[in-house]
Amino acid sequence: MPLAHSRPFSMLSDANTPIDVPGEIQLLIALISQAYADLRKQHEPNIRNAAIAFFRNETQILSIVCDLLDLDVSVVQRHVQRTYPDINL
Repeated sequence: MPLAHSRPFSMLSDANTPIDVPGEIQLLIALISQAYADLRKQHEPNIRNAAIAFFRNETQILSIVCDLLDLDVSVVQRHVQRTYPDINL
């Protein structure tokens, strides 16, 4: 499913060349970033549990987001598992 390119913002690539990142991609990255931040132990249990369920892919939303970002779900889950070894994914 292709994403529309609306209202891009400028970022710098590794070569310090400006690149445009579509708003849809920014939103998907923000979703993963927020779920990742919600895994911290200081969050309310219901917030942390929702983030754990997201990264366990219980509702397949992680799969959808990863597909849209061309990421491998298992790689994302391994990264989360390394950072939060107390979470069983």
